[in-house]
Amino acid sequence: MALVNVKESWSKANCAIGRGASAGIIEGTAAKGFTVLFNSCSNSNVLLAVLANDGVQHVPALGEAFDVANPGMLCRRVRVVNPLGPLLYEVLAEYGTANSVLGVPVAAPRIQWAGQKVMEAVNFDAAGVAYKNSIGDIITGVQRPFYDLVYTHTRNEAAATFAKSGYRGTLNSGSQTLDGTSYAAKLCLMENIQAARVLSVDNWYYWEVTYTIIIRNTIVGATDYGWQRRELNKGPRYRPTAGAAPKMVKDLDGRSEARLAADGTLLADAAADIAVLFDDYSAVSWAALGLSTS
Repeated sequence: MALVNVKESWSKANCAIGRGASAGIIEGTAAKGFTVLFNSCSNSNVLLAVLANDGVQHVPALGEAFDVANPGMLCRRVRVVNPLGPLLYEVLAEYGTANSVLGVPVAAPRIQWAGQKVMEAVNFDAAGVAYKNSIGDIITGVQRPFYDLVYTHTRNEAAATFAKSGYRGTLNSGSQTLDGTSYAAKLCLMENIQAARVLSVDNWYYWEVTYTIIIRNTIVGATDYGWQRRELNKGPRYRPTAGAAPKMVKDLDGRSEARLAADGTLLADAAADIAVLFDDYSAVSWAALGLSTS
C-alpha cells in the first residue's frame, strides 16, 4: 500500500492552551485532525507505520511541537480514529505540555471491573440442550441468566473524537487485550463511549473518555459462542426429503412446529438438537482505540 494524499482538516478543536499568572504556557492539551488517502486498505497499525515512514512526514511525529508559538506543546499520540471509506481515514494527533494530562509518560488509564446478571429468552440450557417436555415437544419463552463481565476504561484525551464515532454497539473483530487478559474475537461488546470535558482553574481543558465493554462467555462444550444468538432449528414447515418442496408439520401429525435437520427434513427424536447461529452485532477492528496499551 502507498500514501496518496494527506490533508489537515482541523486544528485546536476541542483543545486547550492554558495560561496562568505568567505569560508562558503552564499546562494544556491540543489536537489536530487529518484526512489520509491510501491506494489500498489495511489495518490501523500498518497505516500508522506508513505515515511515520513516508519520507515527507505529512502527520506530526511524536515529540514535534504544535506550532512555533507553543514549542512546549508536543505531540504525544497519533491514532487512526475512524475509517471514512475503504481507503480514506481520519487520523488524530494529540498534543500536551510536559506537565499536562497528556504529558510524558501518558498517564495510565483508570480501570474498573464489575459483573452483571441479565435474563434473556433462549432456546437452549447451559449444556446446549433445547428446552422440551418429556415427549419432545418444544418449550418456548424460557429465560435463563447470563453472568457478564463489565470492563470500564477511563483515560484522558485531547479530543472527544472516539465518543462521536461508530464503535458503539460493535464487537471486537480480532483478539482484544483488556487489562492484560486476551479475549477472542466477538466476545467483547462496546456498550458505550462517553466523554466529559474537564476544566481547570487556569481555564484549560481536556476530555475524560470512558469506554464501557461487556464481555460474554457462552460456552457449550468446547465452543465459546460469545454474543452469537443460538436459535433452535425448528419451524412450522419441513421437507419430506432433502431438496423437496416444504410441507406443513400440522398436516403431518397436528404439531404446530418440529425440530429440523440441517437440510430441512424432520429431525429424529433421538437426534441432538441443531442450532442456527445469528450475529446481532457487527464486528469491527478496535485497533485504533488503543485499549490494549493506553
